Amino acid sequence: MTKHGVVTLSETLAFDLEAAGSKVGVSVLCPGFVDTQIWDSERNRDESTMQADPAGGAEGTEQTKALMKAVLMAGLPPAEVAGLVVDAIRGDRFYIFTHEGTKTAVRDRMRGILESDRPVPPEGGAAIFMK
Repeated sequence: MTKHGVVTLSETLAFDLEAAGSKVGVSVLCPGFVDTQIWDSERNRDESTMQADPAGGAEGTEQTKALMKAVLMAGLPPAEVAGLVVDAIRGDRFYIFTHEGTKTAVRDRMRGILESDRPVPPEGGAAIFMK
């Protein structure tokens, strides 16, 4: 929900800045999977949190952690995403998509909304948000 909220907030901010004649622009990054170390985030947890939930909390089981690590490691390198962001800002583009599959998923979702269809998962699943 927060990601959709950020998009809506960014759209509203862009409208407001344009109406005010501001030279400041807004872009919103809509990334797919990025090869960050978020899968290893428990390294930042304090000792009391680890003791309270030795199973790893939101990260879940070791098998789930391994799967998430593999998926994220197959994502784009952060430096490549940063380059896409810089290019988009210089090109005054609002939406920044890191993966072509994201555009397809958005197009399919919008088509479904306009046709009053039930929501369906993106064709190709999580793979469309990878390299």
